[in-house]
Amino acid sequence: MTIKVNSAQPFACSANGITVEADSTRGLPNFEIIGHVSHVITESRSRIRSAITNSGFSFPIAHLIINLAPAEIPKRSSHLDLPIAVAILALSHQLLPVDISECLFVGELALNGEIRPIHGVINILEYAEKCSYKAVYIPAENINEAKLFAPRTKAKIYPVKNLKEL
Repeated sequence: MTIKVNSAQPFACSANGITVEADSTRGLPNFEIIGHVSHVITESRSRIRSAITNSGFSFPIAHLIINLAPAEIPKRSSHLDLPIAVAILALSHQLLPVDISECLFVGELALNGEIRPIHGVINILEYAEKCSYKAVYIPAENINEAKLFAPRTKAKIYPVKNLKEL
């Protein structure tokens, strides 16, 4: 079973849409992230694993493959920590089964599961509006910045402080 979670990362004066695809296969436990990733994304494996376990969830004992699509766009930011964690938790049936196809997630994770603020929230919200997402989950510390854009969007903006709030 493959899980897809929508995200975005700022790029110049706009944002690029990123789809986080998660799959688990048989084999030795492993956690790999593919899709033109930088060292920031490679390092996120440790942040995500710690954030999941320190939030009271179980990190799956499986061969996890996370694909960040499209592959031709370089992924260079920690904005993708939260959507990767959401994909893993949904794949392992630890989040309630809700339709997240019209939701967008962004945020950097701390080791304790808290969600750190990010740069480029306005760009990401503009992208979410252009793509007609119904809900956008952002770090709680970015809510004041998001309020500047909120009157121009139909999407519901959800500020989250940690993984437990999902």
